[in-house]
Amino acid sequence: MAIKYIFFDCFNTLIDDFDEAGDESGMRPLAHIPVSHGVYDHPDHFHDDYLAWRRQYWKGGNQDEVLLADRLTAIFRNHLERSSREVDVVPVVEEMMKLFHQVFPTTIRRSALVPKTLAMLHKQVPMAVVSNFFLADYPAYLLNQHNLDHYFDFVIDSAQLMIKKPGRSIYLSALEKAKIAPDQLSEVLFIGDNLKNDVLIPLELGMQAWYFDRSGERKVAPAPPGIISFKNWMELDQLLRSRLNLLTN
Repeated sequence: MAIKYIFFDCFNTLIDDFDEAGDESGMRPLAHIPVSHGVYDHPDHFHDDYLAWRRQYWKGGNQDEVLLADRLTAIFRNHLERSSREVDVVPVVEEMMKLFHQVFPTTIRRSALVPKTLAMLHKQVPMAVVSNFFLADYPAYLLNQHNLDHYFDFVIDSAQLMIKKPGRSIYLSALEKAKIAPDQLSEVLFIGDNLKNDVLIPLELGMQAWYFDRSGERKVAPAPPGIISFKNWMELDQLLRSRLNLLTN
C-alpha cells in the first residue's frame, strides 16, 4: 500500500519529555511552588492531584483541550475548597507558568537518528506533525529548538484548535491542511507512541498507522497483535527503508 503523506506525533515520538520515572506531565519541576505558597503540604500531593485531575477530566471522553494555566487554577481551587485553606492562586499559577517556560524546554531530548531519518524521508514524502499539548505553538517551538521543524509542512497542536486527540476534529484539520482527499486516506501514515490517539483512531479513519512501542521505558500498552510497531528510531528507520518502494510509487 502506497504512502503519500506521513503524520508524526510530537512528544515521545519525535522528541522525548518523559522523566526518569516515565512521567510525561512536566509538573515535577514545578511541584515545590504550590507548597511554598501554602496550597499543599508536599510536592507529591500536588503532582498526584494533577494526574488525578487529568485522568478524571478525560475519563468520560471529554476531548476539549484545557490550557496549562486553566488546569492549574482548577486543581488549586478544587483542593483549597476541600481543605478549607484560603490562598490567592493567581500568583501561584503565574510563578509556575514562568518556571515551566524556563525549565521544560531544557528537559526535551531526541534520538540522534531522528534528523537522519527525517532527512531521508523529506526527499520522498511530505510530512506534518499532529500533537497534543496544553500551550499553543509549543510543539513547533520545541521542534525548532531541535532543528527539526523544517522537515515538516506544518505543525498542528491541540491548544491551537482546543481539541485533543483522539477528537476527530484535529485529525480532520490536519488532513484538510495537507489537502488529503477522502479517497486518499489509505495513503496517509500516522506514526506515534499513543496506541489510541496515534494508531487506533487513525486506523478507524482509514489511514495507516505504526506504533512507537515504548512499553519497555514507560507504563504504556505494548503493541497488540496485528499492529505494525517499532521500539526505537533505528527500528523505524529500518522499517521505512524496507518499504521505500511504497514511498516512491
